[in-house]
Amino acid sequence: MKVVALVEKGGRRSFSCRLEQSISKHQLIGYGTSAKEAMEDLEVTCQEMSDLFGDSTFLGLEKEYRFDVGSLFDFYSFLNIEGIAKLTGISASVLRQYASGVRTPREDKLKEIEAGIHAASQQIHSVVLCA
Repeated sequence: MKVVALVEKGGRRSFSCRLEQSISKHQLIGYGTSAKEAMEDLEVTCQEMSDLFGDSTFLGLEKEYRFDVGSLFDFYSFLNIEGIAKLTGISASVLRQYASGVRTPREDKLKEIEAGIHAASQQIHSVVLCA
């Protein structure tokens, strides 16, 4: 079963990963001090629910992860705010505010950030190394 898992930054070092839809009438959520830890905790939650109810539905979930800006930069720690700022035209200080949760980006800004990350991905994809 395909499901959407939302990874979000809460407080300073607080992250959650929750399924957008309920499974067998249950809302599944994982928590952690990093995006990765919250995602791993969601997997533990799925296993625990399967064990508790004897329902394998919780185990065969194909998750599409969606990140808010703060959890994105935490999970993909190799992404550099300054580099993404250059690609998007959004100032690095504004991106830092989005990443820390001080400000919430509008939908159009989210699309710009996403486009910048995809552009970076294309640039990396075209890299050829030589010895």
